[in-house]
Amino acid sequence: MSPTGQWCIRGSVVHDLIRGCDVGVRTAARLPVDRASPDDMMQLAVDVGPAPMHVGAALVLATRPGFNVAEAQRVLGERICTVPRLRQRLRRAPLGCGRPFWADDPAFDLRYHLRQRPCPPPGDERALLAVAAAVTGEPLPRSRPLWSATFVTGLADGSTGLVIVMNHVLADGIGGLAVLARLVDEAAGGLPGHPPAAGFPVPAPPARILAADAWLGRAGRLAHPAGSVRAIRHGLAELGGAQERSACTSAALLGPLFRLLAATGLLHWFFGHQRLIHTFVTNLRGPAEPLTFAGAAVQTVTPIPNMTGNVTVTFAALSYAGTLRITVMSDPSRVPDVAVLTTALRRELGSAVA
Repeated sequence: MSPTGQWCIRGSVVHDLIRGCDVGVRTAARLPVDRASPDDMMQLAVDVGPAPMHVGAALVLATRPGFNVAEAQRVLGERICTVPRLRQRLRRAPLGCGRPFWADDPAFDLRYHLRQRPCPPPGDERALLAVAAAVTGEPLPRSRPLWSATFVTGLADGSTGLVIVMNHVLADGIGGLAVLARLVDEAAGGLPGHPPAAGFPVPAPPARILAADAWLGRAGRLAHPAGSVRAIRHGLAELGGAQERSACTSAALLGPLFRLLAATGLLHWFFGHQRLIHTFVTNLRGPAEPLTFAGAAVQTVTPIPNMTGNVTVTFAALSYAGTLRITVMSDPSRVPDVAVLTTALRRELGSAVA
């Protein structure tokens, strides 16, 4: 260690490596490496057991007679191509080349992601939400981008459901809302669309670029520890403050442990027997103005949360166009009186707005 407090590395081998890294940096400017974050790695590690770590939303579209699902799928497909992450998947880096990285899926095919299902009788909201819960609980192959969109036809009032599901590593609740804003009609308040990136799929970075990127990341943390901390703090502040700092720190500390436990099978056992957590709560502020999709008004947006291990109940609250909707998902074997719970919740909410 030098008198200045910075790490010094010498030797001809390192000199050759630095020279190779310099070439890698110039190439990486054209071919960046989008690494999985520590939080991504932890999310993948804890995605064990029969209930996948998926988040979703069920939209009710006020469709008119003659609404063409095939045309709506085409519109959705075009807009999905403007969100790069929805055409990417995580790939493992070669040994010694750092964490997994996001890369375009050369075999991407919308037919694997866009679906259509009929709503079972009586075609009411309860029947739609049953379909949404079933779709959200279906595993998504990790060999493809981790999302799906299902149009649910045959609702009793003539409307059409749209159930969008993403793995939690792809987007959390806030990230899911950002993606939704890209998929709805721009004229109704959606974010301005961007044309699909030219040259899809972009080739994955070669091993030498991955190795250079991994080495430079480690060397940068060693050579400039204070600067790295400042950069991390700045990035966390941009993401939103103390809550994100806590979450990212937890992921960095617990991620390796969770991955080790997952590899041994102990993590699944722990999640099924833990006694530390019994309830999850998610609270999201959605769009304040009504949205449309493919010309149809979005009447309602209902959040579909996930359940993990032996957690007994999950609450997900989402506001949309002046209405707050709360979804309660429970394990019927542990919460047989969910009807009592929802009745009490309705009563409390009613007294709050009275």
